[in-house]
Amino acid sequence: MTSRGFIAAGDFGAVDVFEREAEQYERTCRVPLPGDIDAIRTMAISGTEASLMLQTRTNASYKLNLSDLQVKQLADVKLYPVMPAYHHGAITGLDVCTRKPLLVSCAADGSVRLWNYLTGECELCRYFPEDAYCVAMHPSGLFVLVGFGDKLRLMNVLLDEFRVFKEFGIRGCREASFANGGHLFAAAHGNIIQIYNTWTTENVYILKGHNSKVRSLHWTPDDMLLVSSGSDGAVYSWNVLESKRESEYILKNCSFTSAVCSSDGKSLYAVGNDRLLKVILGDLLDKRVMFNHIAGNHGLGRVGADRVSRCDDANAHLFSAGEDGCIYMYKLTDRHGASAAVVAAQDAAARVGFTTGMGPQSLVHGSGGGGMGYSDEILITKSELEDMTAAMAEMGRSLEERKLEHEYQLRLKDMTLTERLKELREKFTQEIEALKIGSSVLRNEKEKEESKQEEEISALKMRHMNELHEREAKYNQQLMHEYEKYQALQSRVANQQDQWQKAMREFDAGTHRAMTAVQKDAEDKMSVKQAEKSKIIAQLHTQRRECDEMARQNSQDIDTEITLIQNRYEKKLRSERDEGARLKGENGIMRKKFNTLTKEIEDNKSEIARLREDERKLRSVIAMLDKEIVTFKKEMSDRDELIQDKERRVYELKKKNQELEKFKFVLDFRIKELKEQVEPRETQIAVMTEQISAIDSDLAEQHALTQERQAQISALATRLAQMQERLAAAVARVRACVRVLRGLRVDVEDSVQYIQDPPVLRKCLKAMFAKYCARDAAATLVRGAEVEREVRDEYSRQTASLAEGIAGLRHAIAKSTDAYRADGIASMIQEERALKQLKVNKKKDAVTAPKKDPLPNLPTIASARV
Repeated sequence: MTSRGFIAAGDFGAVDVFEREAEQYERTCRVPLPGDIDAIRTMAISGTEASLMLQTRTNASYKLNLSDLQVKQLADVKLYPVMPAYHHGAITGLDVCTRKPLLVSCAADGSVRLWNYLTGECELCRYFPEDAYCVAMHPSGLFVLVGFGDKLRLMNVLLDEFRVFKEFGIRGCREASFANGGHLFAAAHGNIIQIYNTWTTENVYILKGHNSKVRSLHWTPDDMLLVSSGSDGAVYSWNVLESKRESEYILKNCSFTSAVCSSDGKSLYAVGNDRLLKVILGDLLDKRVMFNHIAGNHGLGRVGADRVSRCDDANAHLFSAGEDGCIYMYKLTDRHGASAAVVAAQDAAARVGFTTGMGPQSLVHGSGGGGMGYSDEILITKSELEDMTAAMAEMGRSLEERKLEHEYQLRLKDMTLTERLKELREKFTQEIEALKIGSSVLRNEKEKEESKQEEEISALKMRHMNELHEREAKYNQQLMHEYEKYQALQSRVANQQDQWQKAMREFDAGTHRAMTAVQKDAEDKMSVKQAEKSKIIAQLHTQRRECDEMARQNSQDIDTEITLIQNRYEKKLRSERDEGARLKGENGIMRKKFNTLTKEIEDNKSEIARLREDERKLRSVIAMLDKEIVTFKKEMSDRDELIQDKERRVYELKKKNQELEKFKFVLDFRIKELKEQVEPRETQIAVMTEQISAIDSDLAEQHALTQERQAQISALATRLAQMQERLAAAVARVRACVRVLRGLRVDVEDSVQYIQDPPVLRKCLKAMFAKYCARDAAATLVRGAEVEREVRDEYSRQTASLAEGIAGLRHAIAKSTDAYRADGIASMIQEERALKQLKVNKKKDAVTAPKKDPLPNLPTIASARV
C-alpha cells in the first residue's frame, strides 16, 4: 500500500500501479517485467515511497524506482537487479579451473553457470531444457563437459554463451573429469569408465571392473593413474595407458562416495557411508579416521546435504556446494593463520633446500595455479570475429562520416552563435542604459517612501501605547472580580467536605454491625459441618477394615489355585518333552530326504532363472528399439520444423523479390537517366531468381529424403514385429517349462508317500528322470543356443543399420545447413552492394539534376527493410 493507492504484481508479467480516483481505484501505470522473470513472489516499499523492492520466484531481487514513473516515459522505466542471479535448485556438479579464477556449477534448475571466484560475479549463464547431473572444466578454462539425462556434451566457453561442440552417447552421466594436462577426460557410464581424447573426441580406453555405479573419478598429477570409487564398495587405481588395474581395495558393506590419491599415487584416501576416512596403501588398508564430529557441519551456517566440494589448483581455497543452491568459498590456512599455498611451498623448500637467498614465499607468487598468474584468453568463433570486424569497420566509417558532419554542424553553430552573441550584446547594452535610468527614478521614490513610512510608524507607536494603558486597567478590574468568585467557591467546598465526613462515619458503623451478624451465622454453620465430618470419617475407617479382610481372603484363594495349576502343567510339560525328543529323531531323517529334494528343486529354479534372464534381455532389446523409434520420430519432427523454417525463408525471399520488383517498376519512370544503372540490377534479380529455383530444388530433395526416412521407419517397424513374434515364441517356451515344473512338483509330492519304502521310491525317481530330464536336455540346449545366436545376429544387424541411418542424417543436415548459410550470406552481400549502388546513383542525380525527386525516401526504405 502507498499513500495514494497500492501496487500489485504476480505471475501475469507486469507490475501494476493503482491510485485512488474519487470512490474507486484505477490503474495509472503498468511496468512490464523482463523476459527472464517468471513471477513476483514478494514486494516491499521504502518509507519515502521512492523505490520498490521485488523478489521473484527464483529468489532474484530487483529494484523499481517509483519516482521514474512521473519523470520518465513508460518505455524507459526498467527493473534494476540488486544482486546477481543465483541457483534456485540443488547444485549437482562443481569444478574449478586451473589457469583461470573460474568456477563452473550446474543445478537442478536446469542452469549451468560460470563464476569468477575472485570477484564473486556470474560471468556466464545458460539454461537447458533438461537437468544437468555433472560438470567438469578443462584446465585452460576454454571447454566444459556437462552430463545430461540423454547425452554427455562437450561445450566451448565463448564470450557470451556455452556452445555445444560435440555430443557423446552417454546417458545419465553423473561423474566426469578432465586430466590435469587437458588432453584426456574420463566419464562414468553406469559401472563403466570411458576415456576420450579431448582433441579428437575419440574413445581411446574403456575401463571395466565395477559392479555398480561409479561415484567419483580422480587423476594423479602426472595423468598416469586414474582413481575411481563406486557404490559397490570398490576403490580401483587404473593405469590409463595399459587399461588395467594397478591396485584395488574392496569393502562389501560400504558404499564409497569419493576417493583421491596423493601426488605420488601410492596412497589412496576414500570416504563412504560408514563415515570413516580410509587411508589405503596398495591393496591394504593402512588406517581409518573417524570424522563424525565434522560431518554435516558448515562454518557459515547450515548448507544441507553437501553434494560436491573442490579445491583450486593452489590449494588456497575450498569450494563447497549443496542442495540449498549455495556455493561457499573457504580460505585454507593452518592454525597459525598462514595460507595453505604458503605452507605447501615451505614444505617443498624444506625438502629440496635453498642454495640462494630466495625465500619460500617466492614459490607462491602470482594469482593462478603453478605461480604463473591467471590467463585471460577467450574463445570466439570465426563468424563472430568477422561480424565484429565488419561491424567495427562499419562503425569506423560511420564515425568518420559523423565527425565530418559534426565539424560542419559545429561551424554552422559557431557562425549562428557569433551572430546571436552580437545581437545579445547590443540588446544587453541598451537594457543596461534603460536600467540605469530606471534605478535613479526608483531611488528617488524610495527616499520619499522612507520619510512617509517613518511618520506612519511614529503615529502607530503613540496609538499602541494608549491602547495598552486602557487594556491594563480593564484586565485589573476583571481580575478582582474573579478573585471574589474564588473566595465564595472555597467556602462552599469546605461545607461540602464536612457533610461528606459525617456520611462516611455513619456508613462505617452500619458496615460493622452487618459484618458481626454475618460472622456469627457462619460460625453456627461451621460447627454443624464439623459434626457431619467426624461421622463420615468413622464410617470410612469401618469400610477400610472390611476391604482389607476381603483382599486377604482373595490372595489365599489365588495362591492355592496357582499351586494346583502349576503341578498339572509340569506333568503335561514332561510328557510333551518326551514326545518332542521322539519327533526330533524322525525330523532328522525327514530333513535329509527334504535336502535331497530341495537340491533338485534349486537346479530347476536356476534353469527357470536363466530363461527369465533371456526374457529380460529380449525385453530390454525391445525397449531399446522403442526408444530408438521415439528418437527417429523426434528427428523427423525436427526435420519438419527445419523444412517449415526453410519454406518460411523462401516465402520471405519471394516477398523481398516482389518488393524489388515494385522498386524496379518505380524506377522505370527514370529509365532515360538510369538505364545503364538498372541493367546490373536486373541481372542481379535474375541471379536471385536462379537462387530461389535452386532453393526449391533443395526443398524437393529434402522431401525425397523425408520419404526415404519414412520407408526406413516402416522397415524398422517390420523388424520390430519379427522381434515380437520371436518374443512370443520365447514366452511360449517359458510357459511350457512352467507346465513341466508343475508336473514335476506333482510327481515329487506323489513320491513323498513312499519315503519309508526305498525300492519303490528309487523306481519313482528313475521314472521321473526318464520323463523330464533325459528327453528334454538335448533339445533345451539346442534351442537355447539357437535363440542366443539369433538374438546376437539381430542385435548386430539393428545396431549397424541404425548407425548408418544416423550418420547419413548428420551428413545431410550438415550439408544442407552449410548450403543455406552460404546462400543467405551471398544474397545479403548482393543486396547490400545493390543498395550502395543506388545511393551512389541518387547522389549523382542530385548533383547533375537538382530537380525534385518524386520518390526521395525509396533507397532508405529498402535499406531499412534489409
